[in-house]
Amino acid sequence: MTFLLQAAACHSNRALCLYKAGDGRACEVAATAALTLDASHPKARFWRVQARLTRGDTQAAAEDLCTLLHTHPSHREARALLEAKCVPPSHARTRPVLKPPFEDRERV
Repeated sequence: MTFLLQAAACHSNRALCLYKAGDGRACEVAATAALTLDASHPKARFWRVQARLTRGDTQAAAEDLCTLLHTHPSHREARALLEAKCVPPSHARTRPVLKPPFEDRERV
């Protein structure tokens, strides 16, 4: 079992590197591989949220963010991301709605 946790950490670290390199698709694949080995890995879940936001898949990113905060409620980066990107949900919604990444950019 220790091997699986180490392999999950390696995939998570790879996801971080791919995210920083700007490859959102590969980052999501690496983070998903980590989560396949360890479904509660907080860093892998966080990098998959970031990758999905980069790719514009806000629905899947919101679901992952909710899962991350449910399993790790004190995750600082996830809390900060939620506060920075979250649009207040309407009365009919139960999950947060994330803004598309293009709305965060400054207008020139």
